[in-house]
Amino acid sequence: MQLLILALAFTAVFSFVEVNLEPLHKSIEEQQKRFNYLKSRYYTPRRLSKKYSKFLGMETEILSNDHTEADIFNSFDVMYYGNLTIGTPPQSFRVVFDTAEGRLVVPSSRCQPSLSCVFHRKYNRNASSTYVHNDTLFFLGYHSTLLVGLINFDTVSIAGLNVTNSCFGETIDYRGHQFSIAPYDGVLGFAWPAIAVGYGPTIVQQMYEQGLISDNSFSLYLTDNKGHSGGKLILGGINPNYAASNFTYIPLFSESLWVLQLDNIKVGNISCGIDNMVAVIDSGTPSISAGKTIVDKIRSTLPQLHCTDITNLPNITFVIKGYDLVLEPKDYLYYFEDSEKIDCIFGVEQVKLPDGPFNMVLLGDIFLRKFYTHFDYANSSVGFALANRIRTETD
Repeated sequence: MQLLILALAFTAVFSFVEVNLEPLHKSIEEQQKRFNYLKSRYYTPRRLSKKYSKFLGMETEILSNDHTEADIFNSFDVMYYGNLTIGTPPQSFRVVFDTAEGRLVVPSSRCQPSLSCVFHRKYNRNASSTYVHNDTLFFLGYHSTLLVGLINFDTVSIAGLNVTNSCFGETIDYRGHQFSIAPYDGVLGFAWPAIAVGYGPTIVQQMYEQGLISDNSFSLYLTDNKGHSGGKLILGGINPNYAASNFTYIPLFSESLWVLQLDNIKVGNISCGIDNMVAVIDSGTPSISAGKTIVDKIRSTLPQLHCTDITNLPNITFVIKGYDLVLEPKDYLYYFEDSEKIDCIFGVEQVKLPDGPFNMVLLGDIFLRKFYTHFDYANSSVGFALANRIRTETD
């Protein structure tokens, strides 16, 4: 049985590496020529990111109140990002705080000309006195884009916490358009080292090892306050002021992503679950995302959507290892206004996910706005509490 599980997990790894891309170069020959150039100039033994790949299983526990907080900006309820610096003197970047990626990745000052690079801030190794050379080549599939870059080390600072000799990626080529018009420059991953490009612990684990935080964990508090403060990244535990209930702690299914056993999905009283489901807590995804079978089952149970009257819509319940986590209609609909009317979009979408032994459901920002979430490395668990709606502006 163990051999079977490992074989299936192995299959999932290689399914992920097959990224569907819109090529930046017109012919296969041109793409190969560009790759050969990068390889000849920068090649060292490489390592591929394995997002959504390894699943095994672990245990549980709880929290800390001694913490540091970083601001998060909310861009239209679909992007949440914050600020950090790299190097000495500091070079500033805006990054998505992504719980389903494992490493910090930003554009390099040596990146190939493209919209993804030209209109964003770029890391200049020559301007940093704390840069440590490595230059291992990496490939990272991020949504619809393949990032090609170099692994190096420098001081990374978030909310006044200076993490020395931190591993990160300098992107030198983008194959796709995910970053072309994005308001952020890169991605800061908060998953586990098992899926990270590069070497060593994640940024939070490094903070703990270097004595910058007293608890080996972090938490995310996201708001629906569009265009303003989008919440907080809490480093080193939780802030009880952001919780409107007690925390429920659930053991991880795997120390790879923040992945949990998903028993069922209910729309009202109708079961829409299928076999072998897992929930991935993914702050880099705005919606609830799953494969076609699951999304079709959910959509087929819903009545016709009228954005101005949602009283006939059912709740959607995610049963995670025996615990019910409930989204009401106001939680799973995106609202927006044009000049004539109020409109809305159903926040559950179909996506292409890797083939493998598990059916993944990505619980993105729609879910995280409802639940203040504690990610606990020390005890291999995730804690959920109802988010306390604290507002500084009125939508």
